Amino acid sequence: MLCSIKSLTATRSAKKRQALSIGHEVQETISNYLLTVSLINICLGTAVGTGLYFFGVPNAALWGLMAAGLNYIPYFGPIIGIIIVGFVSFLTIDSIPQNLLPAAWYLGLHLAEADYITPVLLGRRFTISPLVVFISLLFGIWLWGIPGAILSVPLLITLKVLCQRVPSLAPGNRFL
Repeated sequence: MLCSIKSLTATRSAKKRQALSIGHEVQETISNYLLTVSLINICLGTAVGTGLYFFGVPNAALWGLMAAGLNYIPYFGPIIGIIIVGFVSFLTIDSIPQNLLPAAWYLGLHLAEADYITPVLLGRRFTISPLVVFISLLFGIWLWGIPGAILSVPLLITLKVLCQRVPSLAPGNRFL
């Protein structure tokens, strides 16, 4: 009887240590992800704002800040930002060829960031299928709106860490 109580206590203690270890790994992974993405977004916003300033778009710093904020929402955020910048430049710049330059600048910077910079900085640590990210984003938007769009990737990273660390969830890791 005493032996079974000791083994039960040891099992509980091991499970608590494993849960704390998983929680720490989730916290560290999400912190690294958010720090890296924040630095990327700040650089993107600064580059967008600087370019818009030289193209003559009023309140260029505001549009750069908007670009940095919208870039937290995968896929849809930059599309919304490019449309807004294109609309503002259409209303404020007289020449039609020059109207297209601010939106093209933003699009070019976004493509460089999304296709080269972010994969290089995040690709090895956060290998998640783009299709799964897109589905997670749609589900987050459907469930919680804009906060769901912002939280979808960190929640997906949490799920990925859990699938990596919990043996019964291992098949989910292959899917992600």
